[in-house]
Amino acid sequence: MRRASTFLLLLALGCGDEAPASVPDAGPASAPAPEAPIATPAPAPREPIDEAPEAPPLDDGSPVVTIPAGTVLVGSRSGSVGRNATAEADLVAVELPAFSIDRRPYPNDPDRPPMTNVDRRQATQLCEAEGKRLCTELEWERACKGDEDRAFPAGSTFDPEDPDAMSPFGVRAMGASHGEWTASPDVRGLASGTANAAVFRGASPDQEAPFHRCAARRATASSTQSRHLTFRCCQGPVPDVGYPEERFTPRVQRLDDVGVDAVREQLRGVPETAAMADAFVPASDDSMMRAVGDPAVLNGWELAGPVLRWTPVDGEEILVYSGKVEERAAVIALFRQADGRLLHGATLLFGADEGPVAVTFTPPERRFLQVSVDYGRTAAGAILFYDEDGTLSFEPR
Repeated sequence: MRRASTFLLLLALGCGDEAPASVPDAGPASAPAPEAPIATPAPAPREPIDEAPEAPPLDDGSPVVTIPAGTVLVGSRSGSVGRNATAEADLVAVELPAFSIDRRPYPNDPDRPPMTNVDRRQATQLCEAEGKRLCTELEWERACKGDEDRAFPAGSTFDPEDPDAMSPFGVRAMGASHGEWTASPDVRGLASGTANAAVFRGASPDQEAPFHRCAARRATASSTQSRHLTFRCCQGPVPDVGYPEERFTPRVQRLDDVGVDAVREQLRGVPETAAMADAFVPASDDSMMRAVGDPAVLNGWELAGPVLRWTPVDGEEILVYSGKVEERAAVIALFRQADGRLLHGATLLFGADEGPVAVTFTPPERRFLQVSVDYGRTAAGAILFYDEDGTLSFEPR
């Protein structure tokens, strides 16, 4: 029987968004089920921090909104709730020229519903008939986020009861009740196996909140006609920048050249781990082998180093530290941002005098690692999951 006192779990942050080849409302696949619930309930993941604008946007009644030249932080923060790391950049700063965007989806009339059941070619033609063009996905994201890193057009949360919510620039109903075609082709294979696919933003109201985020992106065949898809038009020079390229790293990589001082410095810079940073002692190869005991119990799993770079899905990078904090075995997982910043993912502290600890991986199981202070005793370990919603969690093994 697993002892409730075996470890204390602290975890925070996380996000996921699937990329179907059509426009279904199916949710993401579930992660492997743990054997039993954890003794200490985990706190709810935190929503992304949202800074309110200095002055609220104004809807002056004009049908077109002018967006000034500026920077858009493209994508989402690693560890944020609902993030799809394989589709979304890591808050990469992209400069866009000024442009104008229709305040509402076509026909841009508050007294008429958005036009649906048009494919992307038809949407392009309807915009051109007005002397406009279909918006690119980066223009759509800038109009949605404003000068901030907003999770949703109206702020940090999504309100399905307010489909006409206003973005910081005063643009209305951005992806709240429909997906919206963009002029951007699907160059990263979001619509897996679909030829001539294009990116759309937003979602229908019956889909979960993560699909309505400003950063959420999916794709479908350009010929798709759906009651869930509409579009809006833009004006101005077409920006000559595309969606940022994602960084790709090996699935697992030992970082043996990271010394104890560097590890403590990294932990010190993260609020959730700062207090334990100076007491953290990385594991050694010898101590990890003591946790394993007989190598035969690994059964094909491989022993990781005290500092591990882990890529559970393409586009996500996590640093995993194993060692001790005073007399307690510890495993700490931090999300690494594109700019090198580290954000807390999850921390596992075992009971006093339980240790040392070892972390193992196996190539067929990309989304989780095994953690144990005694690989011959099932009650002495846990599995570190990269969950479908983009968060990290420890589950008993």
